[in-house]
Amino acid sequence: MVKPDTLQEALRMRSEKVPLAGGTDLMVREVNKEFLYIGHLPELKGIRALEGKIIIGSATTLDEIAQSEILPEVLKQGVKVMASPGIRNMATIGGNICNSSPAGDTLPPLYILDASLLLVSLNEVRTVSVMDFIKGPGK
Repeated sequence: MVKPDTLQEALRMRSEKVPLAGGTDLMVREVNKEFLYIGHLPELKGIRALEGKIIIGSATTLDEIAQSEILPEVLKQGVKVMASPGIRNMATIGGNICNSSPAGDTLPPLYILDASLLLVSLNEVRTVSVMDFIKGPGK
């Protein structure tokens, strides 16, 4: 496992390694892979209001979402009833979305809220709706 010092460094390494923050599902599925630990990067953590929108970093844990005072109840309640406390303390919203599982508990509230994702690479930054991002199970 590699732990980059900055988001830029992580983006440069992204093509060679599998990004990981919580790893509650990924570590089980992706054996024999080299991981890129991104759970410590400040740009990917936390919940904040900005210009009338609520921004949730992809490495924000489900427990942090459940405890938030600024998030809509539909998302907080959905998270509070999923998994065990230990999993909620590790699992991230980014992982839950990127897993693209039909059982992804954060997806229905995010669909209802018409949430968008900010996708960042070395070459571009783009915004896409959660609905358009999810193509099907595991896709």
